[in-house]
Amino acid sequence: ASAANHRVESNERAVVSTLRTTARTHASYGLGQLTVQAHISQAQRLDDRALASLGLSRGELDAMRSRGEAAAAWFRGLVRGAHHPRAIEASGLDRASMVDARMLVQAGDFDTLVERYGDRFSATTGIPADELRALGQTEVLTRDELREAFRAQFAVDHGVEFDPSRRDGAQIIHTVDNLSLTHPELEDVLARLGEGQGSLAAVGHYLGVGDVAENLHGWYARGAQSAVGAPRLDGFLQRLDPLSSGLRNLQNVERALAAVSGVRGLQGADRARVVTRLARCFHGAPSTARQAFFENGDLSRPRFRDVSSLEAALDRYVERRPWSDARVVRAFESLAAERGLA
Repeated sequence: ASAANHRVESNERAVVSTLRTTARTHASYGLGQLTVQAHISQAQRLDDRALASLGLSRGELDAMRSRGEAAAAWFRGLVRGAHHPRAIEASGLDRASMVDARMLVQAGDFDTLVERYGDRFSATTGIPADELRALGQTEVLTRDELREAFRAQFAVDHGVEFDPSRRDGAQIIHTVDNLSLTHPELEDVLARLGEGQGSLAAVGHYLGVGDVAENLHGWYARGAQSAVGAPRLDGFLQRLDPLSSGLRNLQNVERALAAVSGVRGLQGADRARVVTRLARCFHGAPSTARQAFFENGDLSRPRFRDVSSLEAALDRYVERRPWSDARVVRAFESLAAERGLA
């Protein structure tokens, strides 16, 4: 389970994520492809001496986390329309202001958005005020009508339905190129993501898969970066990664094992496959997976007792991210064949 998930993330190499974000910074890095937020969360568990050995002080780490969380809160409020109290508090706005800012985003009035809220955005995130425009423009990628248009265009272009678990980069690029001709609302985002096919590929991923979380994590990274500067943050992540990626991978597998601990009749290769798939779920969305596979998210109370109900729940869960599940299953099967376990 651990090796398959490790292979899926980075093919056993420490690399930055290649998917472009409107934050113009990478959302994740390392052997486990942890988001910058996840790396910083792991670093919070270290004592001051360990942090110093990695070249960072507690104050700097706290500043990175605070600014990153503020940037993520702005993203959740403006792009996702999430106005829960914690997000509002981290952004530095009150509820009425957040709702007003969200309405400006939906109306495409980014000049007023920056004029009215740019200074507060900069004060809480450390990011220049005008960058609030690009954060808000990400909202277009969440619109159902645009996602439906992408899938319809893909079917016209290639004669098949879009399958997020079997993505062809060249096909996605071709479709987004065609889609942009009839949907000018994409122009600002494409320009923000940069020139070349990487911009088209990123938009295709966000519209086809229907998940813009990479951008949220990119803006978190941008906020964290503002606290210490890009070179310092990058160097810290490189030194931290072997520890934080290893701890996260171990944690994912431990939670997966706990989820199957009370299941009767799950043994051998079947058990290993289920644990592998569950570990992948915990890697992608740990809080959501806890609620799905444990009673009230309590890790001491696994929700399922028989194989059929667990596997049915797992199949339902991965319907939201089928490409992720398909990748880790292929990695598991490849490793099993290599080790003569298939």
